[in-house]
Amino acid sequence: MNVTVTREFDARVSSSDHLVQCQKQVEIGRHPFQETTEWRKEGLPLSTTSNEAAKMFDASLTQVIAHLEDDSVGGLEGSVTRMLEADPDFVMGHVLATELQIKSSMDVIQSLAAKKNLTDREKLHVDAVKEWSAGNLTKAQDIWDDIVVEYPTDIFALKMLTEYSIFLVQRTG
Repeated sequence: MNVTVTREFDARVSSSDHLVQCQKQVEIGRHPFQETTEWRKEGLPLSTTSNEAAKMFDASLTQVIAHLEDDSVGGLEGSVTRMLEADPDFVMGHVLATELQIKSSMDVIQSLAAKKNLTDREKLHVDAVKEWSAGNLTKAQDIWDDIVVEYPTDIFALKMLTEYSIFLVQRTG
């Protein structure tokens, strides 16, 4: 899928071109981070009234997309912190921060799992959480179901299976 996005650039560019331009901007220290009015002009209005929060959201998003750290805003951690300090109630800021925390937690889990001699049950839990974090809720539910069948006293697997079974039933109606 080739989604087009607009920025400060003269022409509409493909998302892959946008990635290259984001990387170049970070590398040369040029930061056209958008304020709230610019987000609105893009057709992507934000609920925050804080221009600083909007700019730090853009800075954070640019770094995520470009896979680079921008030292002028304190890197990704710095821009996320500044964004949430500028507007603690900025929902999209919290959405981005939460996604980054989930990814970071998964990286830690997978790194530890690769280093440790895990039990079969632990490996299954790692797989279930990996599927869950990727949005594959049915696969995660199936893995937790397998754990409960094999280890019926695993209360954590039972809790996760129950919660996601209810969620999936409600979601599908």
